[in-house]
Amino acid sequence: MATSVKGRHKCIIMPFQELSGSGAGLALHFLIGNVIAVHTGFAECWFGWRVGKIFASPAALQDFGCLQGAAVDRRQISIEQKIRCWVYGKMDGAAVSMSLFDDLREDEPGGVIAFTTDDHLVSFRSRFLDWLEGCGLPMDDERREMALWPEKASLKGLQKIGKALERFYIYSAYGGQGGIDVLPFEEAVALAPESFMANNLLGWARYRNQSADPAKAVFLKALDLNPDAVGPMAGMMWCAVLEKNEAEAVRWATQKAAKREEDVEAAEAKARKHFEVKGE
Repeated sequence: MATSVKGRHKCIIMPFQELSGSGAGLALHFLIGNVIAVHTGFAECWFGWRVGKIFASPAALQDFGCLQGAAVDRRQISIEQKIRCWVYGKMDGAAVSMSLFDDLREDEPGGVIAFTTDDHLVSFRSRFLDWLEGCGLPMDDERREMALWPEKASLKGLQKIGKALERFYIYSAYGGQGGIDVLPFEEAVALAPESFMANNLLGWARYRNQSADPAKAVFLKALDLNPDAVGPMAGMMWCAVLEKNEAEAVRWATQKAAKREEDVEAAEAKARKHFEVKGE
């Protein structure tokens, strides 16, 4: 299995399946994806970047989330996409029954991890990190707190966030006519105004519509709620690109790289490439 340039393997968090299709499974999947994003044992690699390579259509993605449709051949996709680990699972009442596919091992360890919104989903993530460590993939102790911000959303809020996320995946992976409808994202924020995930997703929806200032407002709110989150840092960088503000783009790109303990100079160079005049 190939590794990233920095020698870090990739880990994808699959949507947690649920027969009801309420959206909670998608929200918890996104929550754990943001945990993995600050785990420097892995390269940054989001499920959203892979949606169209795993599922042929929006219907296939939606069917998977509702425990319908064809199974995903994780081993074959791991080979094709050079991804070592996949975390996958199903909603099991107020818990997620999850498993780890690791291309470097034969078994697929599992566990049932309960969740509650009463503690802002902190215990759920803490138990997930304990389980991941038991699978031989520990997060450094000094980074653990980065993964345990208070995610303030009720169960209904989680469901709204999941539905908005599904809309974002479908729009990003399969395209659509005109801009993305921001109403589902605004509804998620209205129901969970202090949710990092809801504000972050609204920022990305507004960015997709080329609305830099409104996007930045909620990206900054998301960072107030979760200062270690790399997603809104990337969003701020892309908004700066929209605004043709090279200094700001570099600032956010290097801040994100530093947070991920990656090559800051390489991040700066990559950001500056967005401002190069074609033909030079």
